[in-house]
Amino acid sequence: PLCKAIRTLDVQADSGVRTVYSGDLIPENPNIAPISDRIPIVKLARGQRIRLEAYAKLGRGKVHAKWQPVSACTYRYKPIVRIDYSRCNACGKCAEICPRRVFVEEDGKVVVAREMECILCTDCIKVCDVKPPPIQISWDDSVFIFYVESVGSLSVERIIFEALKIYEEKFMEFMNLLEGLVNEPKKD
Repeated sequence: PLCKAIRTLDVQADSGVRTVYSGDLIPENPNIAPISDRIPIVKLARGQRIRLEAYAKLGRGKVHAKWQPVSACTYRYKPIVRIDYSRCNACGKCAEICPRRVFVEEDGKVVVAREMECILCTDCIKVCDVKPPPIQISWDDSVFIFYVESVGSLSVERIIFEALKIYEEKFMEFMNLLEGLVNEPKKD
């Protein structure tokens, strides 16, 4: 199986500074390649040389951090932002203070323009002079918004796809164990 990839590199900077890229690596198997040929590896000064043999081994972050393609992965609830226009004086203070520009002023009133950007900080409620404030901030705890940031080794789509494959494998393993327990003969 394709569990390991070997690449070699032998590069010299003859005339001036040279950046060595992932595309300079020579593959043992050309079907296994980095996500991009333009990933910088090292800069060489004139006269410097690098020679190496690199091994890439298939694995998961559970075993070692080097297999974690994600630099950040978070989730949050879907925000719900409502304005009671019968009580709003359209002063615009909420639009001014909002760090994510959730509110905008349109046609003499404040409207929710980017609800999904709300981070639930409630600065808009705190700055409002109307008591109780006409703005209501809450969240839908049945809807999650996921943020996945890649370090560049895999696309976000690929990270999610691979994660779902792993979950599917683990779910099937769990179902098989459960089925074994259910079908196990009872002891008297």
